[in-house]
Amino acid sequence: MSQRYPSVDAYLRKAPAFAQPIIEHLREVVHAACPEVEECIKWNGPFFVYRGPVCAVAAFKAHCRIGFWKADVLRKGPAAAAAALASLSR
Repeated sequence: MSQRYPSVDAYLRKAPAFAQPIIEHLREVVHAACPEVEECIKWNGPFFVYRGPVCAVAAFKAHCRIGFWKADVLRKGPAAAAAALASLSR
């Protein structure tokens, strides 16, 4: 079950006004795609973790960022992602 953490809520409240709805939307998308994902703050920004880091978001003065780990798996499509996740459980 997805949980929202107060530290990520606090980060969003401090983010520039333009960035708040963008990052909140990305947060919802990540939780919808992986209900077991966990939130945390690392390197002063929200991270989403499921069997290792999945992605991170950040807000800056004039832009937002989302970064993905294991990008090579993402480029190969859902079958490769499923195989990669299965290999973590062995």
